[in-house]
Amino acid sequence: MNTPDHPSLLARYLDGEILDAREMERLRQDWLQSSAELDAAVDQIVLDRLLRHQSVDAGAAAFAGEVAARLNRAGGTADQLHQKVVRRLARRHWWPLLGTAAAALLMITLWWRQAHPAAGAAVASITGSTSALLADGTSPVLNQLLRRGHRVRLQSGFTAIQFQQGAEVILEGAADLEITGPNRATLHHGSAVARVPDQAHGFTIDGPGGRVVDLGTEFAVRAAATGMEVHVLEGKVEAHPDGAAMVPLEQNHALHLSPTGSSAIPPLPEDFLTSLPPLHTAPPPWLHWSFDENSGTTAAARGHGLGMGRPAANGQLTSLPGGSGLPTWTPGVRGSALAFQGHDDYVQTGFPGLSGAAPRTVACWVQMPADSEPDNGYALISWGAHQQPGDTWQLSINPDQEDGPLGRLRLGTHFGEVIGTTDLRDGQWHHVAAVLYHGRPANTATHVLLYVDSRLEPATCKTVRTINTDTTSAEAQRVAFGKNSAVRSTFDPRPVPHTFRGLIDEVTLCGAALSEMEMRHLMTTGVIASP
Repeated sequence: MNTPDHPSLLARYLDGEILDAREMERLRQDWLQSSAELDAAVDQIVLDRLLRHQSVDAGAAAFAGEVAARLNRAGGTADQLHQKVVRRLARRHWWPLLGTAAAALLMITLWWRQAHPAAGAAVASITGSTSALLADGTSPVLNQLLRRGHRVRLQSGFTAIQFQQGAEVILEGAADLEITGPNRATLHHGSAVARVPDQAHGFTIDGPGGRVVDLGTEFAVRAAATGMEVHVLEGKVEAHPDGAAMVPLEQNHALHLSPTGSSAIPPLPEDFLTSLPPLHTAPPPWLHWSFDENSGTTAAARGHGLGMGRPAANGQLTSLPGGSGLPTWTPGVRGSALAFQGHDDYVQTGFPGLSGAAPRTVACWVQMPADSEPDNGYALISWGAHQQPGDTWQLSINPDQEDGPLGRLRLGTHFGEVIGTTDLRDGQWHHVAAVLYHGRPANTATHVLLYVDSRLEPATCKTVRTINTDTTSAEAQRVAFGKNSAVRSTFDPRPVPHTFRGLIDEVTLCGAALSEMEMRHLMTTGVIASP
C-alpha cells in the first residue's frame, strides 16, 4: 500500500466503521494510483463484507443494490464479479447463500448491462499500421481490441482502426484518438481520415469546437487546441460547431470549427493519407535486378508472378539516340552496381511496368555525389507515356527547385509529384522506395508514401494528381534505369535533365504495396519477405 496506515483504514472500513473525509480521500487516492490495489479492495469490500453480513431473509434485491452501488463507485465488470463470488463461495463453503447469491448476481448483471451496455466489450480494433510508434515508444499491436475510453496516442506514423459498425479511421501521428463507441470517437489532437460504408452512416468524430457526423463516405479531420478542421474527400457530412447551427458540407469543401463558430477554409485533400498497405496472404509478384554481373552489357532480371519471362525483362546497358556512353560496373551494396555518368547512358529493360493505378512498390539503392548539380537528378526508375497528366511513373532525385527542395527523393507521375525531406546528395548509399496503395481513385497526394533507408519519409510538398500509368499506348516506354521518361534522344530540345549521375544498385519492382516491416526486410536482405 502507498501509506503506512492503509491496512488499518481498510480494516476499519470493512468492519463498518464510518471514516472521516480525510481518511476516505486517502483510500481513494491509493486505489486510483494502483489498479491492483483497487481490485483487491473491491474484492474484499464486495465479497467479505457483503456476503458475510447478508442473510438469506434479506433477499437478493438488497444484496444486488448494494453491490451495484459499490461497482458503480469503484469500477469493475459483472463478469469479473461473477468469477470472484464463485471462487470465494467455493473457498469458504457458504453453500446456504448460493441460491441468494446466484439470484443476486443475475440482478447485478442485468443492472450493469442496462446502465453500461458495452462496458468492457470491444467496439473497435487496430487493423494495420505503417511506421507507427505510440507515445510510450511501442508499436501498435495488430488486431488489438479497443474498448470505450481507450486512447490511441500515436507519436508518429499511421494506424488503421476499424470500428464495430464498419467505419475505418486512418490516424496520423502525432495524434490522440479516444474510442467512445462502436460508431464514434473523439480526436483530441492530430489528423484522421474516416472511410464510412453504408451500414456505418452517422459515424461521428468529436473534437475541439464541435463534431462531424458522416452522411457518406470519406472525410478528414484535423484537431488542435484552437478547434478542428473538417475536409470532405467524398460524399457529404454534417458539421456541428459548439453553440452554433449545423452546417452541411459536401465533397471538396472544408470548414474550421471552434468554440466561437465556424468558417470556410480551403480544402486540402493532399494533406491526408487515405489508405494503408494490405496484409499479404501470398507472396506478392516481383522483379529484381541485382547488377551483380560486373561485366558485359546485360543486367539480368529474376522474379516471380509478373506475367513475363525473365529474359524478356533483362536490362541492356545503352545510351540515348545520338549518344555513345554506357553505364559502367562498380562495387555496390551487394556485389557490383552500375555507375551512371549523367550524359546519355542508361539501362533499358523489356518490362512494360505496372499499369493504371495498380498497387506497387519501386525500390533501389542509390548513391548521389556530394557535388551533384540539379540536372543530375532525373531519373532512377521510370516508365510510362509522358503524354497525359498522371500517365508516368518515375522515381528520381528532385532536380527542380520550383517543385520542392533539391536533392530529395521524388515520385513523379507527369504533372503530379511527391517530394521528401532528406537531402540525398551526401556521397552515401541510401535505400529509397515509393509505394502506391490501391485507391478510389489513387492519386499522388493521398495514396503514395516515400521511404528512405526503410523509414517513412515525410513529404515537404505534394500535388493531387490521379495516377493512371500508361503501359499500352504507342508512346508508352518500358522500364528504364537512369533516364528521364520525358526524354527520347540527346537532341531533345526541352531544358530538362536527360539522365542520372550517380550509382544505382539492387532495383526491385513489386506488384503490391509493401509495409514498413517488409521494406526493412527488403533493404537488409535484398529479397521480399514471404507472408
